[in-house]
Amino acid sequence: MSFRVTGSLASTALTLFAAALTMSSPADAQVPADQTLVEISQPEQPAGAIPLPLEPRSTLTDGAKEQWIKVQGQPRLINVSQPTLTPVLPAPGKATGAAMIVAPGGGFLLLAMDKEGWNVARWLADHGIAAFVLKYRLRPFFEAVSERRAALAAGSSPDPFMARGYPPAIEDAKAALRLVHSRAESWGIDPDRIGMIGFSAGARLTLAMAIDEGVEIRPDFIAAIYPPMDRQEVPTDAPPLFTAIAADDTTTPIGELELVRSWHRAARPVEFHLYDKGGHGFGVPGIPATTTLAMMDQLGLWLEMRSLPCGTATNC
Repeated sequence: MSFRVTGSLASTALTLFAAALTMSSPADAQVPADQTLVEISQPEQPAGAIPLPLEPRSTLTDGAKEQWIKVQGQPRLINVSQPTLTPVLPAPGKATGAAMIVAPGGGFLLLAMDKEGWNVARWLADHGIAAFVLKYRLRPFFEAVSERRAALAAGSSPDPFMARGYPPAIEDAKAALRLVHSRAESWGIDPDRIGMIGFSAGARLTLAMAIDEGVEIRPDFIAAIYPPMDRQEVPTDAPPLFTAIAADDTTTPIGELELVRSWHRAARPVEFHLYDKGGHGFGVPGIPATTTLAMMDQLGLWLEMRSLPCGTATNC
């Protein structure tokens, strides 16, 4: 394994981080073993981020310094302790009244804010859908490195949060849904047409908002991109699901595609795309020379086919 660190990040901790990812369970963050991690300045991004309130009951918030690093030439964000929601709104003449919250992935250790956040939001806005990029809280980076190393040495699960999600991140997703609903009128959004799209760990948050107990406001439709494919308990009123994954994804095992079967068993609408090539984390616009390039267009067609988001239409 080759691993090089530049900038002021601690090289020892990052080397352990790389080793932990190499040896840990398949559902980990999107950082391959042979990497150069570089600390960078904040990249250009949409303006207007709105801070989300921190729930008083949360005891896992950490004050670690938020930092940007570069992984395989792409910016990644670590140590998020203050969640935000950034609106990316369509031009008035294009707005349809629909909205989607966008949750990037990164194993609850980092966030792929570009290809799983801003790129997605811009596509949605260009197609008349108000987008809101969720920057949710992450596990403190160096603390998580140490915990993963200890878990691997003990032969136990390297990350207990990957089974369902990191509790502060789940709180942040709930807060995002509440915020969009509360300001729907000022943003020109129909409160019955608010969906959510998530990638990898962000897909876990999206699924949690759709099917977990104790979620007071649920999305009206969801897209889960390279999510966990294990079986879920899906209620009979679960929102319609669009989901996609690549057959050569070695981070999220495809298995028996039980996620798709779970939606189907609950008699809830589901559309599934299995791409031949693309790996894990193909994001938007996708991987050149693969059919992952068509993923967002396919999502758009699915929304149109179902008249989603559709408010009071009978085919919801």
